[in-house]
Amino acid sequence: MRIGIIDSGINTIAVNSNVIQGNFTEQRDKSRDDLNGHGTMTAKVIEDYSVKKVDIVSAKIFDEKLNTSIKKLYCALDFMSTQNLNFINMSLSISSDTINKEIKDICNKILNRGTKIVTSYSNNSNKTALDLIEGVITVHGYNFNDGTRYWYDDQKIKAVADKSPILVEYDDSQYRFYNGNSKATAIFASHLANCFNDKTHDFDMKKLKANAEKNRWDDNKVVQSDSPLPVGKVNNSVCYIDDILVDDILLEIFKIRDISVLRENYWTHPLIAINGSKAYRIIEMIEQKYHIKFNRKDIFLKDFLDYISFKKLLKENWK
Repeated sequence: MRIGIIDSGINTIAVNSNVIQGNFTEQRDKSRDDLNGHGTMTAKVIEDYSVKKVDIVSAKIFDEKLNTSIKKLYCALDFMSTQNLNFINMSLSISSDTINKEIKDICNKILNRGTKIVTSYSNNSNKTALDLIEGVITVHGYNFNDGTRYWYDDQKIKAVADKSPILVEYDDSQYRFYNGNSKATAIFASHLANCFNDKTHDFDMKKLKANAEKNRWDDNKVVQSDSPLPVGKVNNSVCYIDDILVDDILLEIFKIRDISVLRENYWTHPLIAINGSKAYRIIEMIEQKYHIKFNRKDIFLKDFLDYISFKKLLKENWK
């Protein structure tokens, strides 16, 4: 399967797929293609959740601050139209005052050739002008905390997939939490890839619909699915798991002397400030010390929300 990704580029050291790089920005860095990491995480999620091997054509339009222009997007789409792709993933959105006839025409040209286009709604406004183009699959995010779940409406040509933060490699042993509608779009793209029929060289859209949990839903409920991460003290009283002692590693990573701070507070607390880099370092140090291997494909931010959540993750991976 051959797919296109229009994003911030791809650091090939972090992915297993064959990658062809196209650069439509002014940035030139010979050491790495993706200075932001967004495109690499998109590719990594599609790769990890696809059961099929994918070859990737990358079109870089974002700089390290995710700035771009409608002209760069058009050039990338024009390039993709020549690459004989099965689908194009665009984990980005376009406002109605930005989209123009050229973008609509090139998208229709791509769609008419049988190439699917998957794109995301904005994280802020939950809109994208690309949903005005018939045939483009637009994706909302929802906090399933499970990458295997999705919804698909074959009449409105839209989908919902998991947007909850997941730990993803974006450079050589560098990890961040990837979330939002961008991540949801990549998740849904992997489900689309899994419905590709190698014999007919086409997508089994009936299978995609049948495997979806829902085919109709209320968009307002999707938009309202967000809830803020807990901060401060842990409300419930808990029984600590003492049979696996990793407290020394946690104290070292978080640079905290008193383990009660980790046990009594959510790890989003400013004193703890969990992030992808710290989460990866914890996993790495535990693997090295205890000679175990975590399932890194399914490590979510929720697994690092508090002491008990983390110990549950540890128990699940302790083999």
